[in-house]
Amino acid sequence: MLIDIFLKARVRDSEYASHKAFDIDMSYLFYKCRRWHVASSEAYGRVLILQRLYQALISKNPPSGGPTYTSPTSFASLSSGPGNAKADGSDVTSPSLKRSTRPIVEQVAYKGWSISSGDWVHLSNPDDPSRPIVGQVQRCFE
Repeated sequence: MLIDIFLKARVRDSEYASHKAFDIDMSYLFYKCRRWHVASSEAYGRVLILQRLYQALISKNPPSGGPTYTSPTSFASLSSGPGNAKADGSDVTSPSLKRSTRPIVEQVAYKGWSISSGDWVHLSNPDDPSRPIVGQVQRCFE
């Protein structure tokens, strides 16, 4: 892909002023890869898992365990997908939101994207990575 060659050239030539600039380009690369493959296909699911692995590796608490990097939830943050509510009754998949002491804001910025209340987003599906969960943002917290 042209973007892949572009990223390699920029890294090789030390053109990134910060890790944030590189991260934004990587987010764009994953966006283009998702657009390239048919949604719900195996290749689409592999792109999503690779993106989740990348995000896990650059997080504050990267996964341990060496280079195998496995995840029972396909690197989704919750272990419970649609129709798989927790047996303990913790309502992980409940549509209701608990009150938070954090201040509510109009929008949040994440990896070059701006997300506002009312926006529709794709969420990680731990049961089938090729089929993301569609959700609507109800509130944005700091």
